[in-house]
Amino acid sequence: MGVKYQVIIEIDPQGDLKVTSKGIKGSKCITEIKPLCERFGKIKEIQKTQEYYEKEDLKQKNKQAIKAK
Repeated sequence: MGVKYQVIIEIDPQGDLKVTSKGIKGSKCITEIKPLCERFGKIKEIQKTQEYYEKEDLKQKNKQAIKAK
């Protein structure tokens, strides 16, 4: 079974989006959610969570390497 993670999308009354990922460690979180965010318009700001600064799982890195082939 693959690695599980969540993407949470919040929309405020002005129509602005806040997109948060959970369960994705390292810089991969931005790589994974950036295309999704760009579909909704211009990205105004990126705030990195604690997970961004954690090392990626070895399983995640291997899966990413297999996709790149």
